[in-house]
Amino acid sequence: MGILSPRRRTAVAFPMLVAGVLATVLAVPGIAVDVDAHPTVGHSDTGRPAAAPATPNASVTSALAQQYVEAATVSTFATAVLENQFADAVRQNEFLDAANRLVQERAASAPSLARSTRAASGGGGGCNGDVACFLACTRAHESDTAGGYSAVSGGGRYRGAYQFDQQTWDSNAAAAGRPDLVGQDPAAVDPAAQDQVAASTYTLRGSQPWGGRC
Repeated sequence: MGILSPRRRTAVAFPMLVAGVLATVLAVPGIAVDVDAHPTVGHSDTGRPAAAPATPNASVTSALAQQYVEAATVSTFATAVLENQFADAVRQNEFLDAANRLVQERAASAPSLARSTRAASGGGGGCNGDVACFLACTRAHESDTAGGYSAVSGGGRYRGAYQFDQQTWDSNAAAAGRPDLVGQDPAAVDPAAQDQVAASTYTLRGSQPWGGRC
């Protein structure tokens, strides 16, 4: 046999080296090589069965799917909680707004309500709740020209600066916090006590007991 030139030795050895590498790769379990995609010169692998593609582990796939479901459930629950909290906050704000409006409306209507109440009870008069005005006005009508704080009506029934009869004096003195004046003659007590009982009566009942004049 003749000696091969270096070029000829390379041409013969290269196909053998490729075939050896392919054989080694195909012998490793779990590795699939598509031989048809890389044909070797001078060799045909027609008919060699293709290696089955690797499939993911079934238990790993199931665990990942379960984790995804659990994460989706937690996310849905958290969203529902936040939506409920937001709805509660909206309802609370609406309630507070309504309460504030009601308070403001009542505060705005309080003065007119008080005026109408005094007018209905005869407490308006010309003094409109001014106690000092009422006392001076009532004395001017009742007693200033008839004896002042010691005035007594012609029949003797109405007495003092504000012309109380005894029963009315007693009940209003008690209501004014002056039980010590109950049973006393209105025309005989001091002027300050008469003013106190008259002012209390006006505050509680308006000017109605005096005919609504002042």
